[in-house]
This record gives sequence, C-alpha cells and structure tokens, in this order.
Amino acid sequence: MVQRPHTSDEQIVLALQELAAWDGPERVQEYLKAGRDERSIFKVLRLQREERIHSDMLRWLLDPKEWHGLGAEFARRFVAVCMARCLEGSTSAAFAPESLDIKEVLREYHPGDGSIDLLVTGKTERGPFVLAIENKVDAPEEVGQVAKYAAALRRKFPKEVVAIVLLSPEGRMPNRTPEGVPWAAVSYEHVHTALEGALAEVSRGQTNTSTGLEIAQQYLSLVGRNIMAGSDIIDDICREILRGEHAEAWREIRARMPSEIDELHRALGAACCEAFERECGEEWISVVRRGMYATVCRPAWLQLGEASGDDRKFVTFEESDPPRPASIHFRFRLYPLDDEGPRFKLEARIKVPPPGVIGRRVHEAVSRALAEAGHKLPSKDQFTVTLANKIKVEDDHHWDVAANHAFKDAHVAALTRAIENALDRKP
Repeated sequence: MVQRPHTSDEQIVLALQELAAWDGPERVQEYLKAGRDERSIFKVLRLQREERIHSDMLRWLLDPKEWHGLGAEFARRFVAVCMARCLEGSTSAAFAPESLDIKEVLREYHPGDGSIDLLVTGKTERGPFVLAIENKVDAPEEVGQVAKYAAALRRKFPKEVVAIVLLSPEGRMPNRTPEGVPWAAVSYEHVHTALEGALAEVSRGQTNTSTGLEIAQQYLSLVGRNIMAGSDIIDDICREILRGEHAEAWREIRARMPSEIDELHRALGAACCEAFERECGEEWISVVRRGMYATVCRPAWLQLGEASGDDRKFVTFEESDPPRPASIHFRFRLYPLDDEGPRFKLEARIKVPPPGVIGRRVHEAVSRALAEAGHKLPSKDQFTVTLANKIKVEDDHHWDVAANHAFKDAHVAALTRAIENALDRKP
C-alpha cells in the first residue's frame, strides 16, 4: 500500500483556511433555494425518482396522439437517437427523425418472456421497426434481463427491424450482452436533450403554453435536476472537496469528526460500562471504532497486546480514552432498521485475537475457559451473538435498556469470569 507523506501542522492549518474561504457552501445554498422555489407537480407528490412514474411519462411523451402538445417532435428525436446508437452504421441513416412514423407506444409489453417497460412501433421508408426500452432509475437490472427480452423480441417480430436499449441515469451497460438484436446503453441525458429540443421547436412563436407543454417542461426540469448523472450540483461540489487544495483539509476533518453512528455507539458504550460495573464490579472502559462498533473491556485487558491498525480508525471522545480497543474485548454494533423509525438491531460479539497478538499460552487458556463456559471459538477467534431485541434510541433510558440487553444476551458475566479465570491460571 502506498503511504501518504506526513502532513505538517502548518499544512493542515493552511488547508483548513483555504477550505473556509471556499465558495462551495454558498453555491449549495443557492442550489437548494432554487429547488425550494421550483414549481413542479412531481416535487409536490415526491415522485422525483419513482421509476414507474418516469416510464409512464415517457410513454405519454412518446405517443404523438397524446395531449402533451409536442406531437411527434420528442418521439422522433428520442427514437432516432436510440436507433442510431443501436445500429451504429449506414442502416441508422434510415432512422433520421424526419423519416420516422411513430405508430404505437405500449407500456409493460409482454413479448412472451417477462415485461418490457416500453415498446415503440413505427415505420420508415425502409420498413417497420420495433424499439424496446427497459428503464432503470435506481433499481439494478436482473441478471440477463435485457438479453432475455432481446431474444423474445426477435422471436416475436421476425420481419421488423428490432432494437433494444437499457435506459438509466448514467447510461449503464447491460450485465449480459444481447445476441442477435441491435442494442445500446442510453442515458437520461439523451431524454433531456430530445425533450429540450422538442419543447424549443413547438414553443417557437407561441405566446401561450398549454397544460401539456407545462407538464413536459416540468418533467424536463425534473430530469435535469434529479435524474441525469451529475445533475445534482451538491454531488459536484462535494467532489470538489476531494480534489486540489481541499483534499487535505477533508482528510483531516474526516479523520477527526465522529459520525452520527459513532455518537450512538459512544452512548451505547458508556451505558454498557455503567451496566457492567453494576453487575460485575470493577472498572470498564469503552472505545468506538469509526463507523463500525463500540468496544467494551476491563482496563487490565489492555495489557494483552494491541489491536493492529491506524489510530485514526478509532474515535477519541475524551483525552482519557485509550487510543485502541483491548486485544480481548466485547463489541456492540447497532444496525438501523430503516422501516421502523429510530430503532436498531443490536449485535454483540466477544473478540479474542489470534495467538500472534496475545500469545499462544494466553490464547489457549482463554479458548479452554470459553469452551468450559459453553462457547467454542470459531476459526476467526470470535464468539458471535445476534440479539433479537429492537432498540429504540430516543433518550438515556433506552440506552440503559440496550445495555441491559447487551449484558444478558451476550453472557457478559459468564464470559468475563471465564476470561479472567483463564488469565489467572494461564500456564
């Protein structure tokens, strides 16, 4: 692994000063204000990234007979781009926008093997064509999904020019290459360009905007602001922090700033120490592994070797905290349950490092003691218990409840006695 050169205190100060003078936060504020002021029915209904909504909108916009007011302008532009990317040769010249006659646009078309999001049929002077569009906004493609649809379409339309595209924000490639059918990866930037051009064309010379055109304009803004890869200026500004003169400042801030889960693990670790002292006596201490878990142990266990790794992997909340967790310790980790509000699943482990860290004699003694207590160490040298309890974190009382669950379900008292008995009688 390549080691980064050491950064001096003076360099850190300079980097932080440059970051403080940076205009990124002002640009974020302007961007957010523009979003708050945006008038969009999609925003009101919180439908910005609903895949089915985008498929429905595209079906509506692609159908020249619908009431959007665009006629065939968008359909011809977008279908022409898709066919050109699929065919990539002289044949694509037959699919110039002005030569396209869009006949039908189907939603959730079943060719005999699954359901394709959109199917556009039409003809050119060269004959009929079929364009299938599989739309993926956030969802992943099923294994071989586009390839499967392509094969089914080839069987269903043996006389037409058949093509299929995978449409996504960034223009991702299918996970399996379709065979026997022209295909392409198309991004929402192509949707945006075609719709922008269509709106400009039909609006030329008009003084009033119809309801259909207003909705199409709102959808254009939605695609540009929320769907196109790189459309979110906040993403771009955050990337700026990682480049140039801001990279070092970001590294220093990230190395020192606890995250929300670190704070939750700190509260859990503190509550566990209090509960363990009540139940087992003597002093207990806790350390937080950045973004991962809280470790809890007795101070005496710190003498049994040190955990390997950079000190920056651990969060220091107070000067008295040890910089690294003990070589033998309990671990408690919270897993958010997103669908149930501020609730977490609590996982408990006891970590016993390999002989190379704590010594063979100590490792053998601890392993025997744990086995006598009914807990055989697996190959990774750690005993694992997943707690079934759901912990609701709203105040200190709930942390006490979590600590009590951790104490009982992780068998802290029995395992602590086993460890300390092993240390007392180690060979």
